[in-house]
Amino acid sequence: MIFTSLSPNTQKDDILFSFKLLFSPFWKSNKLDRERFIKKFNNSIGLKNSYAIDSARNGLYIFLQTLNLKESDEVLLQAYTCVALVNPILWAGATPKFVDCSKDDFNINISDLEKKITKKSKVLIVQHTFGKSADLNKLQKIAQKHNLILIEDCAHSLGTKYGDKFTGSFGDCSIFSFGRDKVISTTTGGILTVNNDKYLPTVRSMYNKLPESSGYWNFQQIIHPIILSIAKPTYNFFKLGRVIIALSIKLNLISKPILISERNGKKPSNEITKLSGSLCLIGLHQLNKLKKYNNHRIKLAKIYSRSLNKTIPKPKIDENHIYTRYTILLDNPDSIYNKFIKKNIQLGRWFNNIIIPKGINLENIGYKKNSCPNAEFLANKSINLPNGIQIKESDAVKIAKYIHEISK
Repeated sequence: MIFTSLSPNTQKDDILFSFKLLFSPFWKSNKLDRERFIKKFNNSIGLKNSYAIDSARNGLYIFLQTLNLKESDEVLLQAYTCVALVNPILWAGATPKFVDCSKDDFNINISDLEKKITKKSKVLIVQHTFGKSADLNKLQKIAQKHNLILIEDCAHSLGTKYGDKFTGSFGDCSIFSFGRDKVISTTTGGILTVNNDKYLPTVRSMYNKLPESSGYWNFQQIIHPIILSIAKPTYNFFKLGRVIIALSIKLNLISKPILISERNGKKPSNEITKLSGSLCLIGLHQLNKLKKYNNHRIKLAKIYSRSLNKTIPKPKIDENHIYTRYTILLDNPDSIYNKFIKKNIQLGRWFNNIIIPKGINLENIGYKKNSCPNAEFLANKSINLPNGIQIKESDAVKIAKYIHEISK
């Protein structure tokens, strides 16, 4: 079966690597492994002052805490995003202010942003949606004009360039995610990078106080790709693979990507930790394949772009962008998704809700219906095409053909 999500980066060597870690003392954190990972990460995209944390959302929360924000302080961010980006704002005691996005590139709409800046606006978070960089030149000027702290959300854009620099280099800080479906994956985990020296002492102090993660938590992350490698081949065989995944979650063998409390804007009770040495070893293993992964994504994006007819809205090809998800717009994405499942092809649903995942209480997180019409339009039409390392060029051509057949 062909997958868009469910650990699309995982190859045979990654499964073997996880097996080796299972039989190593993974419960003991190795500080040197973490330092090696951070150094390689920084060198890969020209950054410094990075900190490896158990999730990108917790990295963002740490940085927001250093700003001493009040409830009346607004943090501007685009709609058409994940609740994981919204929650740290709420946890830090500030107010999220949602800005519409542009239909052509899924990124923040400059015109709507300028309308929504007020005297209460303190922070601007810029999301590089699906690996396409936002207009950082204009956004930096707006941030400077209004004295806004600029944060880059690079969860989708590890390896994307804007001009001659990689995303993550432009803001006062940036966050990167290594979640299960991200550019590279350690199952969970992230990086917080501080580019403005003003904030370094406080961030460094907070980071140094973070505890190490528990041995069982590490076990849950390490075994995740192994369990998925068993479930995916039988995913559509009497839904056996889906049962394996659901049962693994119920038995607490693997962790959920988003907890129930987070769906309601609440902070989970578990403490924030440093990213363990064992997961950093997985990160090192994945970083060695970063260019290979991204070049493959670009190659498939070109195939989709050529193979899909002009009536289907689709992204423009730019080799500076990495297409973590190749997203097109269709009038009936739910129906298309279900028809593809019957063909043993799982399409992706980033972002099939104004704030994902579906079921989020939008009122609890501060989103007002109809305040971002472009984002709501996109959420009703978006569907992602498979472009992971396991997807062949012939698969992409076949998928494009199916879309034409089904969407007539």
